[in-house]
Amino acid sequence: MAAAVLRLWLIGTVEGEQIGIVAQKVERISLKLVMPMNERKFINYQELIPVHIEAVKDQQALISQLREDVRECVGR
Repeated sequence: MAAAVLRLWLIGTVEGEQIGIVAQKVERISLKLVMPMNERKFINYQELIPVHIEAVKDQQALISQLREDVRECVGR
């Protein structure tokens, strides 16, 4: 799956404000992450969990590499 940035949006609803992810933006990443229902689209958050886990792993690997790069630069 291609790397992508998902942003949380404050969405105004009849019940009040909610924080969520815009389904149309997620749909660009994977159709499996979006469920159509009554002419509306909803995020399948259960399918989104593994995507988040992999993103955190990738981010941690990048942080580790950057820390090592800084150690090398400081050690010079």
